[in-house]
Amino acid sequence: GAFLELTLPVVPVGFRSGGAWHQLGTEHSDGGATSSARVLAGTLDASYTLLPLPIIKLAPDLEFEPVREVELMVVLPPGHRLAKQRRLSLPKLAHEPFVLINRSSAAMLHDWILNLFRAAAFEAQVSKLADSPLSVLEMVSAGFGVSLLPDLFARFPSYVVFRRLPPNTPQLQRSL
Repeated sequence: GAFLELTLPVVPVGFRSGGAWHQLGTEHSDGGATSSARVLAGTLDASYTLLPLPIIKLAPDLEFEPVREVELMVVLPPGHRLAKQRRLSLPKLAHEPFVLINRSSAAMLHDWILNLFRAAAFEAQVSKLADSPLSVLEMVSAGFGVSLLPDLFARFPSYVVFRRLPPNTPQLQRSL
């Protein structure tokens, strides 16, 4: 989905080895677990995936090379009472309505966010589901709730306020 395309590093389209040209291809997958299974089965040579670190322990036969850490940020509508604070802990968001990305659009991100809430001892009150991170920004801007999104979306022009989570908040890793 959109999140993957926005976080991909620059990747060559091919390489030359022994005088032969080898073309690299890309395809979209529904998540790291599926890609990992295909690599283990030998039907996929490599995978670029978004992983919470504990998944690495679930596939000990695979080697994961971290490429980029992904920091999640709180996304608030303009004028929200919490926007005055520079950092927000997850428990401060416990009673807020949430706009989340649809699981069918970004399963790992969706699940990771819900698991962060559970680790903070609350269940998210989901008010809206969005098909893309940009739709999340639009819905938050319109006042449907607050959200969590990767820090790279803070660079997009939007009418929302981004606030950091505490430094000890677990992060996602983009891994190859």
